[in-house]
Amino acid sequence: MSLRSRVLDVLNGPAVARIRFRFPIRGSHVTIAPQTFHHVARAIRLGQVSVRVPTDLAANVAAQYNDVARTRADGTVVAANTLEVVSATGRMDEAYIVHEALHAAYDLLRTGLDGNAEEASAYVCTALYCRMTGLPRPRWANGPIYANAAEVARTLLSQYQKGDPGISLGRRA
Repeated sequence: MSLRSRVLDVLNGPAVARIRFRFPIRGSHVTIAPQTFHHVARAIRLGQVSVRVPTDLAANVAAQYNDVARTRADGTVVAANTLEVVSATGRMDEAYIVHEALHAAYDLLRTGLDGNAEEASAYVCTALYCRMTGLPRPRWANGPIYANAAEVARTLLSQYQKGDPGISLGRRA
């Protein structure tokens, strides 16, 4: 299976289908829902977003979304709207794909969110994916950012179990 196909499987998969939450920002709300990730999957299928294996990411970077073109150290160019993914073979790799796909969604939808709001919500999506796929916490919840995201994910999953949809039909990212 190609990397592109694997990324599409993740974005259209059952764990992503359960991700839904909303957060306030600048007097409004942004809603993250399965449709957010389906939008990115559609853009990949239509060629608006490319999926590529990176050649120059740092050793500790498993995936990266490029909203603008970037030049590699060797002088070659990575086009704008490229999702660079090292691997899609395990749940942690899949969680990184979900994280970076949220950045792609924000870019495609021109949300104008600041970097902090983008990163915070992407970490929550990563934590939700890890929890919903049963990835043991020591494998992903290392450091304060993941610890905070894990707590938000725990709260959201508790709400889901009670039947609270976690979102309203407000502005969607």
